[in-house]
Amino acid sequence: MSKTKFDEKDQDLIKKYIPRSNWEKYFSDLIDEKEDSLKDKWKRLYKLRNKVAHNRYVKKSDFEQIKGLSNNIKSVIDKASAKLVEIDLTEEDRESIIFTYNLTSPSPCVRIVVASNF
Repeated sequence: MSKTKFDEKDQDLIKKYIPRSNWEKYFSDLIDEKEDSLKDKWKRLYKLRNKVAHNRYVKKSDFEQIKGLSNNIKSVIDKASAKLVEIDLTEEDRESIIFTYNLTSPSPCVRIVVASNF
């Protein structure tokens, strides 16, 4: 089979439909934090959080890691929150984010309702 050649315009259009995380789409260019690094920190914090949640022994070094990871993640979230005004969402992206959030919300009582739906 021969390879299909796409011009740059077609490539950009195709890339739009390749699944990417919201971090990659909206924040990676605005915040100096790699997505994989942030995921790793969340995973480590989650494991340490489980020790606390299940009343397991937490060493001082665990406690220091919890504090450090929490502060670091909070700092990234604060920076991302401050940059929200710089993000330009299309209506399609906005609806997609709301739809995804509503699907994955931990509580059926917590939903985002779009004002235009009234």
